[in-house]
Amino acid sequence: LNILGVAVANAPSGYATASASVYNAIAQSASATGGGNASNLVANAGDLNIDAIAIATGSTYASASASNEAAISQSADATSGGNASNAVTNGAGTLDIGAVAVATALNTTSGNASANASISSAIYQSADATSAGDATNLISNDGTLDIHATAVANGATNASADASVSESVI
Repeated sequence: LNILGVAVANAPSGYATASASVYNAIAQSASATGGGNASNLVANAGDLNIDAIAIATGSTYASASASNEAAISQSADATSGGNASNAVTNGAGTLDIGAVAVATALNTTSGNASANASISSAIYQSADATSAGDATNLISNDGTLDIHATAVANGATNASADASVSESVI
């Protein structure tokens, strides 16, 4: 399964700007009252890719920005003794959460390029149970789990690249 935000900009004789974002690609919320249980599950057995990809190619200036926030978000709430649980399980497959920005200024004498890639709260889980109920969050990985931000800038005069991952699992 591929959940992608992709932006591509090409300007052979000018400026190119590309911006891609992914927000709450998989969002689950469960609520139970009166002692019932609330649960959320994301089970991956193959390949699950959640990526924001921005590619900009311009003659004198290129800017690319990619952001991926709360790619998987789970919230479970149970009251009156019920249990609340969230689980993300990755079997033998690959779970890839990424932000990739590539900016290339083609002018070999005066090209400027800027690339920014960021990931925030790639996997977010919140469980709340009241009145002696149990609250649990689980991430299980038997395959490959990649959380990455990549920024690449190519310019003859100036090139700036910034990549950040914050609170990858919260």
